[in-house]
Amino acid sequence: MKPRKGTVPKPIKGIMGIAINGVPFRPNTAGFWDPSARHGHSRRGNKHWSLEIFGTPVKLGLDSHNAHVGRGGMYHYHGIAQSLTRTSGTSLVGYAGDGFKIYYRPIKIYYRPSEKKSGWRLKKGTRPIGGPPGVYNGLYNEDYEYVGDENALDRCNGAHTDEDYAYFITDNYPFLPRCLYGDISSYVNRREHR
Repeated sequence: MKPRKGTVPKPIKGIMGIAINGVPFRPNTAGFWDPSARHGHSRRGNKHWSLEIFGTPVKLGLDSHNAHVGRGGMYHYHGIAQSLTRTSGTSLVGYAGDGFKIYYRPIKIYYRPSEKKSGWRLKKGTRPIGGPPGVYNGLYNEDYEYVGDENALDRCNGAHTDEDYAYFITDNYPFLPRCLYGDISSYVNRREHR
């Protein structure tokens, strides 16, 4: 009810929050680089190279709401569902696992005349030896780096608004926050719920 922002970001492995319609937000996939797998990724692949769902050519079965049913049967969002903003009538689309609000970009925040944007950028060059071959192209989360500046959202895609600290879903990487700054509920940040 009264979230408090800490100073250290806590990575999210499973659910990062709940949408206003009760559907969970899950930023990550269960796929990792696996050169021996048919599609080049699997659940048992190299954990240092996690698949980014919006970087895959087939989006792993996402529907028109940027959601799908996971292996455990749970329907969940990987990005914004435009229906959420129509349902709420505002840019508020949910609540994070640490209690802070989740908004969808674009929204004017704080006192700046311009909007803050994601501070994450695609790395330049070629991936290192021992990882997936080729250039950094957005297929893996590790293809991105945080390079934020004063006009960027923080590492967890959050910022202070006129009311309080909040997280933001963006149309570009990381789409959904990949970490949270507050005390995380035991219900979230689990890989699967059965």
